[in-house]
Formats: sequence, structure tokens, C-alpha cells
Amino acid sequence: MCQTLYGNLPDEYIIMKKIKISLIYSVFFIFSLTVHAQNPRGNNQAQMPMDGKVTGIIQDGSNNQPVEYASVALYKMKDSTLVTGVISNTNGLFSIENTPYGKFYIEVTFVGFKKQRFKNILVNSSQKTANIGTLKIESTSTSIKEVEVIGTQAAVQYRIDKKIIDVSQNAVAAGGTVVDALQNAPSIQTDIQGNVTVRGSSNFTVLIDGKPSVMTGSEALQQIPASLVQNVEIITNPSAKYDAEGSAGIINVVMKKQKIHGMNGAISLTAGTGDKYNGNINMSYKNDKFNYIFGADLADMRFSNSSYQKSIKTVIDTAARPKLDYTKTEIQNGQGNFRRKGFGLKAGVEYTINDNNSLTLSGNGGQRSFERPSSASYIDSFTNNFHAPFNVLNSNTGINKRTFYNIILDYQLKLGDKGHQLSANAFYSKGPENNNSTLVQDTTDTNWVSLGKNKYNDNTTQTGDESDLRSKVDYALPLWENGKLEAGYQGRYQQTIGDQTLNGLLVDKINFTDQFQELYTTISNTSKIVNFMIGLRGSYEKRSFEQKILGQTSRIDKLNWFPTVHLTRQLPWNLQIQASYSRRISRPRDWNLDPLPVKTSATTIRQGNPNLKPELSDSYELNFQKKINDASFFSAEGFYRRTTNLIQNRTISPITSNLDLNTFVNVNHDQSIGVEFMLNLTLVKWFNFNASSSIYDYRMYSDTIEKPQTSTEINKTKTWNLRINPSFRLTTGTSIQLNYQYNGPTKTLQGTRDGNYSSSIGIRQDILKRKGSLTLNVRGLFGQEKYSSTSFSNNTIFYNSNKREVRVYLLTFTYRINNYKVRQNKQSSDDTNTNGGDQDMGQGGM
Repeated sequence: MCQTLYGNLPDEYIIMKKIKISLIYSVFFIFSLTVHAQNPRGNNQAQMPMDGKVTGIIQDGSNNQPVEYASVALYKMKDSTLVTGVISNTNGLFSIENTPYGKFYIEVTFVGFKKQRFKNILVNSSQKTANIGTLKIESTSTSIKEVEVIGTQAAVQYRIDKKIIDVSQNAVAAGGTVVDALQNAPSIQTDIQGNVTVRGSSNFTVLIDGKPSVMTGSEALQQIPASLVQNVEIITNPSAKYDAEGSAGIINVVMKKQKIHGMNGAISLTAGTGDKYNGNINMSYKNDKFNYIFGADLADMRFSNSSYQKSIKTVIDTAARPKLDYTKTEIQNGQGNFRRKGFGLKAGVEYTINDNNSLTLSGNGGQRSFERPSSASYIDSFTNNFHAPFNVLNSNTGINKRTFYNIILDYQLKLGDKGHQLSANAFYSKGPENNNSTLVQDTTDTNWVSLGKNKYNDNTTQTGDESDLRSKVDYALPLWENGKLEAGYQGRYQQTIGDQTLNGLLVDKINFTDQFQELYTTISNTSKIVNFMIGLRGSYEKRSFEQKILGQTSRIDKLNWFPTVHLTRQLPWNLQIQASYSRRISRPRDWNLDPLPVKTSATTIRQGNPNLKPELSDSYELNFQKKINDASFFSAEGFYRRTTNLIQNRTISPITSNLDLNTFVNVNHDQSIGVEFMLNLTLVKWFNFNASSSIYDYRMYSDTIEKPQTSTEINKTKTWNLRINPSFRLTTGTSIQLNYQYNGPTKTLQGTRDGNYSSSIGIRQDILKRKGSLTLNVRGLFGQEKYSSTSFSNNTIFYNSNKREVRVYLLTFTYRINNYKVRQNKQSSDDTNTNGGDQDMGQGGM
């Protein structure tokens, strides 16, 4: 232990603290070191007038949206020497100040877009400011005439505060869900049950088109068909503008939208081995004022798995005279199925009132269910003669069913041309939820013949009616030349009222309410040294969990503050550096708090903890990106995260009982520090190679019994993961994509988890003149995929192994309606300005 100004803290904690401080200092040192790096002007230039300026706006040519943080480099027309460079702000605006007089051209570059040049920009004493207006840049996916696709958008794109995963081009995800599309995404891990974690944490928030999802976490991602998704945004360090919920960040699912006039849409049907079926339709009709949207989906997917469990437990039999110590060994072999089914309908209308006003009303509803039936055989043996060996046959049926609907109202008012706007949003969702668990077990002899005694039948039902009401107002005000002030309010009221029964008898009634009042503000601007965005969010929460019959109440009444900082700097040689900090929170769900004991197997009880506290996380990131060409880049991202009041699942094994209790507890804190590498390489049009890997050190600390105000390290591990994703595009309209991921071994709260891998391949063939496609997806390509772990409690060792269904074949047919139609009067000159060629800007402006 070190006795320093840090107090009585572990050496490891002090080392991590120093690393964190050094990381912050290093960011600012690098920024200050490169102040002059982008201004390589010679001595002759220093004697020339330097009071010129070049301004403009960068927009995505496909949707007219601003392109934030694009690189804008200014060159001399005479000899193509670099003068200086900046990057665009969050509104796509850029301003190159202190420009010498002369004739110039600029080059605009950004990952996922083609490099484009704009020529003949004049700055002189009579025209000191050259406003070149709006510059349209195009992504690396380009259409020629009607349907010939000669390139694809980068699989992963980086922005200042997010990673964007292109799902529309992912052949491996065809017929699956968003979870399948994220298997090879950076910062993401998935397991055998389809659970998703972000850098090892399951506490993240799911948004759909920036709006809250009716379902949460992995449950939401498992239900969204990948064929309806355009891309997924992974936001590990969100700004204060976003809700602070989710310590690991935000996963925002961006659905496909049609912007072409007339009828547009797509129909997708999937069938797979082992009873796997789903289908969906997504349609829209657009005219000058209205855009009508309709969609539907239907799914029934079954996945099988096998399991093996072994536990060795030391027990004290207090009923024996005298008391007897013995060891019980239990071996379980099981088979299970995971079934996900349901349907959904959505509809909406977007009304463009005028150029400055728009109103959108949308809604969706449906029913989702998760079924987890399983059966297992237990063999129990003992080390004393008082307990004869016995066998148990066990079956468990768990069903979670949710019926829901929601309504969303959006309004946007543009107050100016440079991003001055006001927007308002209202969201309401409601619907019943039913959780039913039935456990049946029978004691048998060694030949699995029933003994006719010790039969057990346990049925637990939890029913509830959930409602969620949210309102939000956002205001954006342009400041200075490239700055912006944003501010807003968000209110939320969430309630769950439910009953809990055991074998038909009412056990308890619960009333869970959670209320929030939140205000935020952010300010952003560009400077010669660094572009920045800083923000602060205040959140007042009032939470209550009441058990009406048992007469217990758990309450939280607290104000939390969530600061955020984002910095970025464009360097020479197509190199960009980013740094960010955010503070976030993860609040326990009502099922984490629910104290009703539910027997899930012959030897296990699950029970919530109504006294759980929310998690609070501080996260730091430092990211370097090197652009190789228009569609290729390399990035290295360092990260550090510290979470207090960490919520963990804990198994408690009473020494006088055969039953084990699974519950939730708060651990003092944990911390992880590491680096994430990513390479996206496209050297030829027909081949792309994408790979990412994370290496990190993880440590967990718990309160000490002797000194509750201090903590001690109870777990530490160094681990890594790897994702590889090569893809091929052939001239015959055939696409091939391979996925492989490996997660290294790691430690958990009470044990270890072995390394595991998964693999898959997708082959897509365009048909019907590219209006349709057939996709064959094979999962578990390289054979059996095994997930195993070992855990320890005070008197028990558990070993658990699961194997999921492999070589699953899925065949998906997709038909697109009007997706490739273009207006007949569209001039070929448009293509001249969007294929990476030069654009003549005339005498200093448009």
C-alpha cells in the first residue's frame, strides 16, 4: 500500500490513476505540438497579406445532410503546394482563415467518401472572403445509370463520437437480426444466447432512429430484423445531448428509409434449417408534401443447444446427530431450445409543411415472446453412507411475452440556414408483459425409473402492465463562424404495476415508478489548435419500488451531473486524433430489483435485490485514425473506464442447504484500460478486408469487511479479442463475406470464462435485373462452438459448458421495389460532379 497524497489506496489503483492523468496530459501535448503542423508556410508567405478567408459547407450528396469533421485542405493552383487545412464542424461548415492572396483549390476527404477537388478559388484584396457555398461529396457507393453498382460503402466509418456499421451490405446478417450484424463490429461481443456486450458491459442503451426502444439491451437487438436496418451507430462516449443512461454507451439502430418520389420498398423472406422462419416488408410512398410509411414483420426462429454442468459442494447436515459434513457431486446433462417469435406492424406519415417546418407522426405495435424450454438429467453422489446416490429428471419452461404499442410525434422548425433550429418530440408506449416459469422434476433410481416420491412441480407467474411517457425539446443556435450552442430538456415517467403468483397463489403486488427531469447544454467550435465539443447534463431521478403485500419499499431521490468533452484535431498525412470523456449511469431494471424467489432448476433459485444502487461510469478515449485511401483506414483507440457500484450476478451457496441462490449485488468498482485496433482495407474494387482487435486489462474491487470505506482487488485479468471479416464482390453480381471472431479467456466476479470463437459465411447473388437477391448464410462454419466457464462460491465449484447449434443454413430472398429508379431527365453532368473529379468554382464562389 502507498502512503501518499492519494491516501491509503492500493498501488494498482494509484498506477491506474497516474495513467489516466498522463493520458489526458498527452492529448493536450500532442495537440499543442501540432499547432503549426498544418501551416507549412515559408518565409516568403509570411511577408504576404494573410487576411483572406475561404468558407463553405460540406454535405452528403445522397441525402443533403451535413458531413461533420471532413478534412478540407487548401492548395495553391500554381504548384499544388499545401497551404493549410481545417475540418468541418457538426453542421458541415468550414472556415479557412489567415489565407494569403492567390488562386487555390481545395480537396475534401473523409472516410467512406470519395476524395473530391474544387478548383479556381480566388482570394485577393478586392475579394478577401471566398464563400464557395455548398459542396456535395459522394460516398464510395456509386450508381451508374440504373443499377450497376461498382463500389460499396466502408463496412465501418468513424465520426467524432461514434462508429457506424453498414448493415445493408452485410451478407452474413441476411435472415438474422441486428445481433448477427454486430458479431464482427468493433467494441462489441456476442455470446451463445445472443446477448450483446459493449467492451465487456451489458449496460448500454438501445435507440431506434434516435428514439427510445420499447425493449431494452440485447432483447431489443434480438428482435430487429437486419434486413430492415441501414446501419448501426456504436456510441461508446456519447455527448451530453444524449440520455446518460447506459454506462457502456449507446447502440443506435438506423432503419432504412426511402427518399425517392413514388412507391418504394423491399420485401424479405427467410427460411432455415431447424425450423427458422421470418419475413418482413418495408414500404413508403412519397410526394412533394407527404411521405407515407408502412411496415410489418413476422418471425418464428428456434435455436437448439446442449449443456453440461458439474458442481462439487461441501455441505453440513445439521439434522444429523451428530452434525455431519459431506461432499455432494452433481453432474447434469441438458438439452434446450431458444425460441424467438412474434409480429410487428408500423405506420407513419411525414408532412413537410414548408421548407422550414416538418411534422412526423408514427407508431408501431405487436407482440414479442422468448421461450426457453429445457430438459436435464441430474446425477447426485455423496461421500457418506447416510445419503444414497439419486438421479433427477428436470424440465423447465420459461416464457416471456410482451404485447406493446407506441406512438411518436416529432416536430422540427428551421430558424436559419446554418443549423439554427428547434425540435420537439413526444413518445408514449404501453403494454402488458407476462413471465411464466414452470419447473417439473422427478427423483429416479440409477436406471431413470421414477421412485414415486419427491416429485416437484413449481409454477411462477409475473404479470405486469408497463407504460413509458417521454418528452423532449432541443434547441440549436449557431455561434461565431463555425460554433454551435445546443440546449434541451427531457422528461420521463415510467411505471410498472404487476402481480406475482406461486403455484396459483398471490404472493405479492409490485409498483415500480421511475421519474426523470433533465436539462443539458453543449457548446462546440473550431479553432486553429483543436475542434471541441463540451457539455453538461443534469438529471434528477425519483425512483420507488413498492411491495404491497410484503410491505417493503426501496427509494432513490437524487440529482446527478454528467459532463462530456470531445476534442478532435486534423493532422498532416491524412491523420486525425480524437479524445473524449463522458460520465454515464446504468440504473437497475425492475426485474433486477424483484425479490420474488423463482426456482429455475433442481438446485437453483433466482432472486432480485431491491436495494441495488445505480452504476456510475467515467470513460476516457483517445483515438488515432490514418486514412490510407478513399475507402481504407487504420485506427488505434485507447480507452479507460471506471465504474462504481458495479452491478454483478452472484451465486450464494449456503453451507447447510443443497440449493444455490442467484442474485444481484453492487461491487465497489471495476476498471478497464486497453487499446482497440481496426483496419479497413480496400485496395481493389472487388475485395475488402476488415479486422479489429482489442487488448485490455480488467480489474474488479470489492469493499473490505474490516474497513468498509476502502476496497481491495478481488479480480484481475488481461484478455483480448479478434474479428476478421473479408468480403468479395464479383462482376457476376455475386458477393461473398466471411466472418470469424475469437474472444479470449477472462475472469468474472466468481471465476473464469474460457476463450470461444464463432464463424459464418454469406453468399449473395443478385437476380431479376438486380431488383432481387438470394442470400445463403451458413453459421457455425468451422464446427462446434463451445462456451464454458468455471465459478466458485464459499463452498462450491461450478463448471458449465454450452454448445450451440452449428452449420445452420438460412436462405433469404429479397425483392426491392423501385429502389434503383432515377428520374429520366437527370442530367449526366450530375455524375461528373460526384465521381471524384474536379469541380470549377469560378471566381471565388458559387
